[in-house]
Amino acid sequence: MKKIAVCSLLLVFTALLSAQENGFDIDFEDAFFAPAPVKAAWLVDWGAGLAPYALYQNAAADNSLISAVSGNLWLRLSLPAQWQLYARVKDTLLLSFLPTPAAGEFLTNLWDIDALWFKGSVPEAGFSFAIGRQLYVLGSGLLLAGTGDGVDFNLLTSLVQVKVFGFYTGLVRPDFSGFAMGAWDRANGPQRYGAGYRLAVNLFGQELALAGFYQGDAGLDSSQLYTSWYAGLQAEGLLFSGNYLVEAYLQDGYSPDSTGIAAFGGTARYQLAFPVTTTPTATLQYSLASGDPDRLSSQGAIGNAADADTAFQTFGQLNSGLAFRPYFSNINILHAGFSFTPFESLAGALRRSSLGLRYFYYFKYAASGVVNYGEATVDSADLGHGIDLTTSWSPFNDVGFFLNAGLFLPGAAFGAGEPLRIMVVSGLTLSF
Repeated sequence: MKKIAVCSLLLVFTALLSAQENGFDIDFEDAFFAPAPVKAAWLVDWGAGLAPYALYQNAAADNSLISAVSGNLWLRLSLPAQWQLYARVKDTLLLSFLPTPAAGEFLTNLWDIDALWFKGSVPEAGFSFAIGRQLYVLGSGLLLAGTGDGVDFNLLTSLVQVKVFGFYTGLVRPDFSGFAMGAWDRANGPQRYGAGYRLAVNLFGQELALAGFYQGDAGLDSSQLYTSWYAGLQAEGLLFSGNYLVEAYLQDGYSPDSTGIAAFGGTARYQLAFPVTTTPTATLQYSLASGDPDRLSSQGAIGNAADADTAFQTFGQLNSGLAFRPYFSNINILHAGFSFTPFESLAGALRRSSLGLRYFYYFKYAASGVVNYGEATVDSADLGHGIDLTTSWSPFNDVGFFLNAGLFLPGAAFGAGEPLRIMVVSGLTLSF
């Protein structure tokens, strides 16, 4: 149980690093997924990253306090014809202070090979592929954003963009992934397989896409097997000088008890950066995930009590606040955000700083249902309000400091006397 709790907190921190104002984004360690500059064949380059931090949370009267140092080391070999071989290892050392750890559990070390891939391309044909361990993202990352071992094919032409991929999660450190859907998965590491596609066209500057994803379970516990498939639409582009995104999915499949799945989820976001000093940026977003009124838990493979399972299940990431961080099922989330760079007009290192404020209102899809692992059992849709304050400062390109704090005010669905929830996380990031 200690290992599960520590991994959960570490996954939370990883999500906090990658949760930007515009939704899911690859964190500071994943810059290699951007197109690499052309390099001479047989050139070897390498780098490293270090992120010491501390995290405190007070959730439902339970206090957690950890400090940690997360480091990574990457190596890239450039091959002829702009092909590449890339590897990255990560190690995290955690010190647990609250709750008071048992003997021998104060210090935890977690390692992971979170990238090991071979990538090639045929630029003349607009074709590229990657084989190995890598991050798989579909669309904005709402439905899928996780590490697996597999293949990824991409075709880019003047008419269409095509992406096809497949992966398996159970080869290397599956307990470090976010694909767990039940107790067996959390104890042994999820052994899931998935495959998907995305087909996009550009019409008058707007990108329209069809997307699909299928996933199943190769685990050993037949009572928790969960198979699902998704069909979705996505549109994004410029509108009134701002960026918009609309993404929606229908989910089908079957739960462990062989009942069918009939669920849906999606998000709509609009972001506008004003062309003035300090670059103020406003974000409005609405996200919806269907729920099941008789589910004992909105999260995971099991929990459906009767009839069809109408609870949406996702393997991605959504910026849903620091303190509450609800699982994206049986929930509506209204999000308004504002950020700016207060010292942008100044010379020197201070100009690389930013401040952000985010507000969230949460309410259930099915008022009689629950959220997360059986929380908010009162028959009311009102889950509560969340407020986040984010600050960051990068005095140099390879050094960054951050301090983020979140507050959650529980609503009527939690009942009287539910305490406030608080999260504070602070640290710095170094890259070499």
